[in-house]
Amino acid sequence: MTTTPRILLVEHLDAIGSSLTDLRPRAHLLRNMGFDVRMAAIASEGEGDLQHGNAERRQSGIEHLDEARGTELVRRAVETWVADAVVWASSAPGGGEAARALGSDTTAWWWPSGWSLSRASGPLPRLAPELGPGDACVLEGERPKSARLSLWDGPYALVASPLKPADAEHLFDGFARAADKRDEIDLVLLDHPDPELEALARAAGITQRVHFVGPAP
Repeated sequence: MTTTPRILLVEHLDAIGSSLTDLRPRAHLLRNMGFDVRMAAIASEGEGDLQHGNAERRQSGIEHLDEARGTELVRRAVETWVADAVVWASSAPGGGEAARALGSDTTAWWWPSGWSLSRASGPLPRLAPELGPGDACVLEGERPKSARLSLWDGPYALVASPLKPADAEHLFDGFARAADKRDEIDLVLLDHPDPELEALARAAGITQRVHFVGPAP
């Protein structure tokens, strides 16, 4: 009697725009290939999703793992569920440092989920040699039932990732100079409001033109 191979599918939400909603299409693909799939997600506390909103919290059948203890909990899940292998979806090459702690005794592959600025590579081989981030991204097959509003009304400059205060200070000063004669241009940041960054915007004289709209979908 043959048994269905068990795969623990781990979605490490380490890429800009990564979402819990990416897990199900990946799991669906693996199930269609004949695997029994269990889903887990590693995320920092309080991460939101501009596109899906509270739908993130309604995702059933997904084990939520804290980022600080993510790999430890993955190892425990492999043992308790008796998984045959782990498929680790992340933007960091080879799963990054987080996947390194899985250990050589765990059969695991890396599924690229996006592009990463991290130069620290993990130990996991690519799920398929030809699989790149662009090929492996989850794409919406249909439009949502209610169309979303555009990101911003009018011309704007977009900051697509969270900013550190030192970077924000240079950016705000540069924007203030570049857009000095263009009052119609706003600066839109894909991040949550931050009092320290708001203070830097006031110091640069552009507080009314800097807008925090939440993390990117």
